[in-house]
Amino acid sequence: MRVEIGMIAVAGAHDCNAAAPRRLRRSTLNLALSAGFAAAASMAPSAHAQSAAAAPSAAASAAAPKKGEEQQLQTVVVTAEKKVSSEQKTAISMSVYDGESLAARGVSDLRSLSTLAPGLGFSESGSGAAPVLTLRGISSRDTTEIGDPAISVSVDGTYSNRPYALTSTLYDLERVEVLRGPQGTLYGRNATGGALNIVTAAPTKVFGGYGSFEIGNYRTHNVEGALNVPLSDTMQMRAAVSQRSHDGYLNNGAAQNGNDEDSRSARLSFAFQPSTAFNGLVTVETTSIRGIGQQPLMVPFQTDASGNVVHTGIALPDDPRSFPLRSPAYLDMNQDLVRWRFSYALPTVDLSYIGGYAKIDFHHADMQSSSALLQSFVQNEYPKTWNHELRVSGKPGGALDWQAGYYHFDENSSLFSYDAVPGDGDLVNRLFSFEYSTKAKSDAVFGQASYKIQENLRLSAGLRYTKDEKSRDGNILINTTDTPPISYFAVPSNASGSWNKTNYHVGVDWDLQKDLMLYAKYDTAYKAGGFTDIAPYGPENVRGFELGSKGRFLNQRLQANLAAFYYHYDGQQVSQNATRADGSTGTQILNAGKTKIYGAEGELVALAGDLGRFNASLQYLNARFTDFVVASGSTNVQLAGNRPAQSPTWTGALGWEKSWALGSGSLVSRIDAKVQSSQHFTFWNYDTDYQKAYAWANASVAYEPADGKWNLQFWVRNLTDRTVLTDAEDSQFSGSYRYTFAAPRTFGVKLAVNW
Repeated sequence: MRVEIGMIAVAGAHDCNAAAPRRLRRSTLNLALSAGFAAAASMAPSAHAQSAAAAPSAAASAAAPKKGEEQQLQTVVVTAEKKVSSEQKTAISMSVYDGESLAARGVSDLRSLSTLAPGLGFSESGSGAAPVLTLRGISSRDTTEIGDPAISVSVDGTYSNRPYALTSTLYDLERVEVLRGPQGTLYGRNATGGALNIVTAAPTKVFGGYGSFEIGNYRTHNVEGALNVPLSDTMQMRAAVSQRSHDGYLNNGAAQNGNDEDSRSARLSFAFQPSTAFNGLVTVETTSIRGIGQQPLMVPFQTDASGNVVHTGIALPDDPRSFPLRSPAYLDMNQDLVRWRFSYALPTVDLSYIGGYAKIDFHHADMQSSSALLQSFVQNEYPKTWNHELRVSGKPGGALDWQAGYYHFDENSSLFSYDAVPGDGDLVNRLFSFEYSTKAKSDAVFGQASYKIQENLRLSAGLRYTKDEKSRDGNILINTTDTPPISYFAVPSNASGSWNKTNYHVGVDWDLQKDLMLYAKYDTAYKAGGFTDIAPYGPENVRGFELGSKGRFLNQRLQANLAAFYYHYDGQQVSQNATRADGSTGTQILNAGKTKIYGAEGELVALAGDLGRFNASLQYLNARFTDFVVASGSTNVQLAGNRPAQSPTWTGALGWEKSWALGSGSLVSRIDAKVQSSQHFTFWNYDTDYQKAYAWANASVAYEPADGKWNLQFWVRNLTDRTVLTDAEDSQFSGSYRYTFAAPRTFGVKLAVNW
């Protein structure tokens, strides 16, 4: 079997023409994949599956616990405040998932994480690989080269401004922390709605590893594995690989079925401890994603007697996932990165340096017209980013707990994107083109401290000053002929801007009793402004109040975390189609005047003895524009009272897990369900950008022997085969109502081996 896994890991590798953007070379990645699994196949001792080196197995989190372990909830360790602490003693509303739990639930990307995490919304707006994340009604729909997300995404402490790869590759993880609410002091700009803190599995001093093979409908073939090797007393290595593929969930004909997957990723990490004071971790990673990618259904605009576009009464086709692609479409992305973390313990303080470099080659084309005109929009972008964070912190254990630091981010990117029609078997005859070079730089200094007034009462305060700069140099090329040879005239599109902001945090937390903490805090956060080729736009700012409690009861068998929040949201950046000076349609980013957001949420985890383990969450959200004037045709319209995109009033989740003894092992069942009330995908709140209330459910059953050396899991996702939108908008570019969809019902089987 191990030999078969190794062969599957390299299946589909082929030599490609490097000049074609859709056929990038992947020989290095294929070598890493095959070498990783070959090593895993040849070095498999009978170590226990739950050793520190073993990584997530298909049913590891659902495995039958040892006698007595099911009687109490375990302590969950997090680094949400950039220091090690207990989740229940950290005054942030958060959801935390360990790698074993995520693997058991089939979470392998940001899409599937959103079906699990309370209040986390996921969409793919614009580019078919640009994720849009939403927390508590705060998101950024600007996925252009100048835009920034509103939810900060960090992997091993390194910020990712364009987390394209995470739409396919979350694997070999230690945990994922979903932090709700503004995190402007410690996570900086672009954390207005919250932060995702992703922690990969680091090398340990115990030899071990795992491998898994998964098949399912839509010709799903997924392979994943990791190998942990202690090289010496002071150095350890961990190699992890992932290969995922399935046919398209859409029926587009002509062997071009969209919403497919074809991803490969390999990660190699080295940890070293040359002295008792110094620790280091260096990780290199390469990822390739290709295929057709996310493709939209386009329903041609309908107009009234006056020629105005109708926004009500438009129904989706009976089979919305079946439609032709009228022009070529593809997704091809390569990402190479390196991350590092070094720490040094001095007698009175601890020093740390976290950094990273990432290079992305991104190529994407999707259908751009619903009419008889064959037309695609082609994106070619090449961002390169650097992250550096230096931090000094006091020794833990005293009355004063503090940290301070300096952060630097730098992104340089070039792009060549164009509107095109097919010709000679490829996309040619550019109708208009964007040729830009862009730069973004951010520098910040920050500090945060908490002081223990008495044993059960702590005050905290933080401050962060940030300066951002952005610039763009280049042209828009507009064609002057419709047939080859095409000639163009150039319109310069040069712009720049700078912004600065001081954000702060104040809070108090009180241990009412040993396992019950109450907290109150006030946080601010900001996101820099920017510009499109039509007009500039300003920054956005959030001021947030939060009251919460975190408690454990019934002898550590029940956990209940509650929070209530209220936000002043100024200058929210929203996207609108607008007309350029030449009469063509472009994207304009507008600042909503004011938005008011308030709500409450709760999460419960309960160990119910023979009934199993239960988890539940419920969020109430009231988000409304209170002042937002926007152009509609030749008039201005006040949209006060409308809801921001992806702001459902109610979101709830329920999970159940139970283990039964079966022979010498255990049979484990798991059900996760998420219910969400209706929402809109644009600030217009049209019927045509509306998703009605829906429920989503996943289920699995797994068998694992007592020694935990292997397990077999059967799973099904989107149990009811519900058609759920991930984006909906009235697109002036394409002259159509444009829709994208979540996955249909999928099912399969997964075999995992641990050593």
